[in-house]
Amino acid sequence: MRDTKNTTGQEEIFSRIIFESNKADSILDLIRKNIRLVIDFFGLSGGAIYFLEDSSANLFINFDLSATFIKDFTTINSSSVIFKDVFEDKECSVFYRKKKGADPLLAKNKEYGALVAVPIFYHRRVIGCYIVAGKHHEKFSKKDLDLMLLAGKEIGSFLEQIISDLSIKKEKQNFKSFFDSMNDLVFVLDENLNILEVNHFASRRLFYARAQILRKHIFHFFLEEEVPRLEEYLSSGGTELGPFFSYLKEKDGDKVSIEFSIVKGTWNDKDAFFFIAKDISKAKEVESRLEEREVIHTSLMSNISNYVVICSNKGVVRYVNKSAERMFKYKDFRFGKRNILDFVIGNSKTIKESLLSGSLPDQELRIRDRDGEAYDVIVSGSAIDYDKERAILLIMTDITKRKIAEDIACQRTSELENSQKALINVLEDIKEEKDKVLALAQDLEKFRLAVENTSDHIVITDSDGILLYANKGAEEMTGFSVEEIIGKKCGGKDTWGGMMPASFYEGLWNTIKKERKSFRGEI
Repeated sequence: MRDTKNTTGQEEIFSRIIFESNKADSILDLIRKNIRLVIDFFGLSGGAIYFLEDSSANLFINFDLSATFIKDFTTINSSSVIFKDVFEDKECSVFYRKKKGADPLLAKNKEYGALVAVPIFYHRRVIGCYIVAGKHHEKFSKKDLDLMLLAGKEIGSFLEQIISDLSIKKEKQNFKSFFDSMNDLVFVLDENLNILEVNHFASRRLFYARAQILRKHIFHFFLEEEVPRLEEYLSSGGTELGPFFSYLKEKDGDKVSIEFSIVKGTWNDKDAFFFIAKDISKAKEVESRLEEREVIHTSLMSNISNYVVICSNKGVVRYVNKSAERMFKYKDFRFGKRNILDFVIGNSKTIKESLLSGSLPDQELRIRDRDGEAYDVIVSGSAIDYDKERAILLIMTDITKRKIAEDIACQRTSELENSQKALINVLEDIKEEKDKVLALAQDLEKFRLAVENTSDHIVITDSDGILLYANKGAEEMTGFSVEEIIGKKCGGKDTWGGMMPASFYEGLWNTIKKERKSFRGEI
């Protein structure tokens, strides 16, 4: 029971709280000591601390209150008078067991005659309460309650430190989790560039255990030829350096391509450097492959026989390969100053529309070179990205020789067709002549038969009167055989001639040879 004659003021209780806090081993110990201080100061039997959770307050620490009492007070819910006074009105709540309207929990408990519930504040918000109880029906003055309330605020400030420490600890845990989950190689260095900490990714990537990395100089993990360059970087000063490209070495000596930065900061309240490196080995490998492919692609583009032209969708030339340069006869093809449409012979509307649409299906065109010489080409085009701009890739296949060959083939085909027609006509003429000859032969045969079988004297001579033919009638009439007279002069002395005057013969030959008329006469 507290001695009211020795009542102390607020100054005394503050000095005792400060004194007790100086002797406390921890914040939690400080809270215990201050609750014990209130219990002893007012001569009470014991106390307890409760923290608010949702709509109830749950026991945190018990200071010598009976197990039966604590069992009933394990949770103070919203239906309790204590809950309303403390958590809603934010004031001390005093209960006497024998007083009318006493809290039911206190009324059924015979151990304690008086109870005080005091709010605990955190940033002006009630986060819990502490309860002190005595066996006697102690009367508490307003000054007593103010001191108890003051102790509740002090405990709240101590809790604030605990929460702050917990927050810092949680932040450190979160940072550590973040630190270890990073997919970059992270090293924490002291002022001498010795490694204080390393994340999991860095140790795994370099194939070292964490203990094998700590306390080593960062240069230990760089290629020797890179160290002078690193020293130069670090000598430039500044709170943030980089990014730089370099190489780390794995445990087995293989190199790892990195892009790194160095940032100045603090680690465990001391100045430190954060070395953050991004593993770009795969990116470098991909880049190297792309460069190789680009070299191959450029070589192919430059050396293929097709004419390759890259132009804007308005036709402005951006690139031509060697074959196109030779064809156009421009050694220095000044990109951006010539338009591919200027080289198209005839109506360029179709290709212009195709260029604007970004697609050019295969089609035949006639293009000209610098001197105006024409070429036949098949051109196809498609949209590409070139030098960070939308462009059209045109691939032209020279078909000039093929067109010439086709023209020659067409000409020869035409000539053959004409020859064929002429031959057909000749054959038709030959057939017609043949038919005529056959008809004539048939007629001659009939004539021969008629001449041969007539009894008349019939002979045939040439223009000089030499006998070429004589029928049987001549043979019978003259008595000369055909064999005897053939080749001799008709009407000569060697045949049957000489019996008529010379004028007769002259008139005969003059009529048939010179006048080409028929001669009639008697011999």
